Amino acid sequence: MQKHACELSSAVALTLLIASPVQAALVERLGGLAYYDTVIDVTWLGNANLAAEQTFGVAGIVSLPGAITGKGADGTMSWDVANQWVARMNAVRYLGSNQWRLPTMIDTGAPGCDFSNAGTDCGWNVQTTENGIVYSEMASLYYDTLGNAASVSPSGAYLFSANLNIGPFSNFSPNWYWLGLQYSPGVAWSFAFYIGEQDGNAKMELLNVEPVVSGDPFRSVPLPPALPSVLAALAAMYVGRQFRRVPSD
Repeated sequence: MQKHACELSSAVALTLLIASPVQAALVERLGGLAYYDTVIDVTWLGNANLAAEQTFGVAGIVSLPGAITGKGADGTMSWDVANQWVARMNAVRYLGSNQWRLPTMIDTGAPGCDFSNAGTDCGWNVQTTENGIVYSEMASLYYDTLGNAASVSPSGAYLFSANLNIGPFSNFSPNWYWLGLQYSPGVAWSFAFYIGEQDGNAKMELLNVEPVVSGDPFRSVPLPPALPSVLAALAAMYVGRQFRRVPSD
């Protein structure tokens, strides 16, 4: 009887394992080529500096030997070139999608930077999400999903920490990354993925790019709604047969 009870528990556990949804902040897609962010319902490119390897024929992307930190490093580009590069990704349907774009944010104050140590659209510890509204996709990734801290606390104290969490991504550069929103005719919004600062940069500056797609377009084919019930029925049939089985001499 103990054997049958163990088999019943194993069958039920197997059924629950298959039927239950997985809860996670970043879910691997395409074998790590992309990651679905369940916090803000977008999918990030797995390689956070793809432009260093693949220009898609777009001119103006910096190519320097070796890993060089800071503006002007491998794979960096101006804001205009960044938009051209993402447009080219869509033209070739990179990873099968033509919906790539630069991460976006909401300019919540007067047009431009409302600089602060916390809670605004510009500066450190900026507003990320609230009541279902995403105020900054990259700030949400940096702060909410990956749990990084800014180099300045909300109280204004300077924090010096080398513990930058880049999660499962590859080639995240400790540099500024372009966002998709224009700040002014010659300036665009950007996010510093090493100190947690959001601010504007002159469009001619050379920054990194981490494209994103809205939603979860690379998810696996979901289980049909009736399949969990079928799996439970099969598990019950298996257990029933074990109980009815007559031991052989």
